[in-house]
Amino acid sequence: MLLAPRNFKYKKMQKGKTANKLNYNLKFKQLRCNYIKIISLNSARLTGKQLQTIHSLLLKALKKLGFVQFKVFPHLSVTKKPLEIRMGKGKGNVNHWVSKIKIGTILCFLKTNQIFKILKCFQKVKARLPILIKILY
Repeated sequence: MLLAPRNFKYKKMQKGKTANKLNYNLKFKQLRCNYIKIISLNSARLTGKQLQTIHSLLLKALKKLGFVQFKVFPHLSVTKKPLEIRMGKGKGNVNHWVSKIKIGTILCFLKTNQIFKILKCFQKVKARLPILIKILY
């Protein structure tokens, strides 16, 4: 099952902006030191499918030797009209869900002792994401 919110007030939302500005809401003093963090280096929109593939890759690499905690969730809907439909007649149906990622946003925390396994898995995670990411430990 792909990531999507259960209930929402408004089903269809406007696109908004994805600004290339640094996320100043980070509080590095409150972050725990023994956690491995995956941080974005540019801004984009991540779909629920992309986040689900990252989650499954990290869980396969860890194999009960640690845990993964995600800090982002796709809560913005993206609509699309069907093919071969004329212009007008309102906004299309919800196609998928995305989350807006700014520069410096922490995507997830990893708690494990198997750092070499995570570094190998990190290359696979990089290949499946449309953004540049960095690992901090």
